[in-house]
Amino acid sequence: MDTRERLFDLLVSYEESVGDGFVAAWAEGLEVEEVARRIGAEASTATPCTFEDYAVGLEESHRDLDGVVLVRQVGNWVQVLQPYMNQVWDGAVLRALSEGGGRALHVGWHAHIDARLRYAIGGRIVASMPLTMGDVPEELEPYAEGLRFGLEDPTDPECVNPDDPITESESISSALVVAGRITGHELSDESLLSTHTRYVIRG
Repeated sequence: MDTRERLFDLLVSYEESVGDGFVAAWAEGLEVEEVARRIGAEASTATPCTFEDYAVGLEESHRDLDGVVLVRQVGNWVQVLQPYMNQVWDGAVLRALSEGGGRALHVGWHAHIDARLRYAIGGRIVASMPLTMGDVPEELEPYAEGLRFGLEDPTDPECVNPDDPITESESISSALVVAGRITGHELSDESLLSTHTRYVIRG
């Protein structure tokens, strides 16, 4: 495994839980129940589960109609994982998660389209970074040291790293490292297999 792609590789190793798209979000200074409310989840659907078995007990129709999120407290942050649908990917949801002076961020992609990292403070998105473009916003630079972003074609004469091109997988993994540096909690097998609270967001 290329260590620069390790977090992306970790997520796709859970093929059933990632599928063709994925969103991970973090909100600072809130409780799990409040995060669930702000993202529009139905409180009565709260069920303990892990990332690996998130679909156990759900009807198949949820994949076409409803969103499923796994929510977990990690220190002063609440982590949200959404393996199907993309309600948490909405910019308005990210702003809501940071309202009241807190911070929030999310990393996500859908069918490898528009892979992006967004960062919000106090109800306002202050950085939105397309991961395949390579440019790091000023607000994220302190957390991006040593990481690479972009998407390089090694056959392109203008490719900067023809012998070691930047891949989309590396860019996504780098964004997840940035999230870990901001929150102090990087994704890992241990964290994914720990108990979360599953909620359904009705479609």
